[in-house]
Amino acid sequence: MAKKTEELSDPRVWIKDLDIETTADIAIPKMLVDQVIGQEQGVEIVRKAAEQKRHVMLIGVKNHKWLLLDILILGSFYSASYSIIGLTFSTAINRESWAAGAFFLFVYGSAIIIEIFYLIMLESGVGDDRILLLSVIHLLDIIGFYIFGTQPFFTAFGLEGIDIADIEVFGVFILIIGSCGLFVNWMISQMEANK
Repeated sequence: MAKKTEELSDPRVWIKDLDIETTADIAIPKMLVDQVIGQEQGVEIVRKAAEQKRHVMLIGVKNHKWLLLDILILGSFYSASYSIIGLTFSTAINRESWAAGAFFLFVYGSAIIIEIFYLIMLESGVGDDRILLLSVIHLLDIIGFYIFGTQPFFTAFGLEGIDIADIEVFGVFILIIGSCGLFVNWMISQMEANK
């Protein structure tokens, strides 16, 4: 391996000296740890753990440069969505305990019902992934998968992958949050008119 202070030559020049016609000519190391590129310190930790017959946990989102910003964006989506839905129930129902119960049933109850219905639809062969958009929890999870650029894997039943267009996801999100916001605005204007 070249040292950091060493001047590296242009790869377009030295690649011509190699006897490689296709990628099949390149030898791939048998051990998985030898296939890792650019993570020498991590490879050394894995080798040391293997020598000592210990375990290593690899934690983190793979190849994600803007993780903190994405976490803040996702947190903003969650907090704004739940706040608007909570305000909707608190303005529609005058009793706090009933409003909290209605919020809980709307958010979590709908998620459970929709997952069971989704599983029944898949078992019957009529499955349509768009049913998941009716649940606020699933909708926000799908938006989170878009933000983090990861493959969706969710539901209590371990179902993997969804086939929903971006416009459908964000259209339903804007429809739900926008209608809740309009309802809260209308309720406030009605309260002011009754003063």
